[in-house]
Amino acid sequence: MALFDSSRLPMNPGEMHRQNADAEAPPDWALRYADAALRCGLKAPEIEASLISKGLPPSIAQSAVPCCFEKRLHEAKRSQIRADRLKWFGRIASLVLAAPYLVLLGSPTGVEVALFLLISLGCIWFPEILSTFCHILRIGPYMSAPWPVGLVVFAGWFLLLSAIVYAIVFK
Repeated sequence: MALFDSSRLPMNPGEMHRQNADAEAPPDWALRYADAALRCGLKAPEIEASLISKGLPPSIAQSAVPCCFEKRLHEAKRSQIRADRLKWFGRIASLVLAAPYLVLLGSPTGVEVALFLLISLGCIWFPEILSTFCHILRIGPYMSAPWPVGLVVFAGWFLLLSAIVYAIVFK
C-alpha cells in the first residue's frame, strides 16, 4: 500500500495553474446572475454582496463581475472582426462586379460610366463618410440625423446591380 499516489498529481506546473484557476472561477449560475444584474443596472459591489449572500465565497464573488466584462469584450471583439471581414468581402465583390464597366471607360459614354461607378462604389466602400455628407447637405426630406450606414450600402449595391441588370436586359 502506497502512502503517496503520484497518479493524482498534475503532469506539469501549467496544469497545476490551470486547475487552480478553474477552482477559483465563478460557477456558471454566478456568471449568469452577474451578467443579468449588470444588464439591469446594478453596481459591482451590490452584485458581489448578493452572490456572497447566495453562498459564494467572497474571493470568487469578486471575480464574477470582471469575468462578465471580459466575456462581453471578447464577444464585441469577435463581432467587430466578423463585421470587418464582411465589409472587405463586400468591397472585393463590388470591384469584381464593377470590373466589366471599366472596359467601357474608353467609349463615348465613359464619363457617365465613371461617374456611375464612383457613386455606387463610393456608397459601398465609404458609407460612413457619405451618410454624414448627405446629412450635412440635407439631402432628403426631414433629415435631422445622418443616414443609416446600412441604407447607404444598400443604395450602392442597388445602383451597381441595377446597372448590371440594365446591361443584360437592354444591350
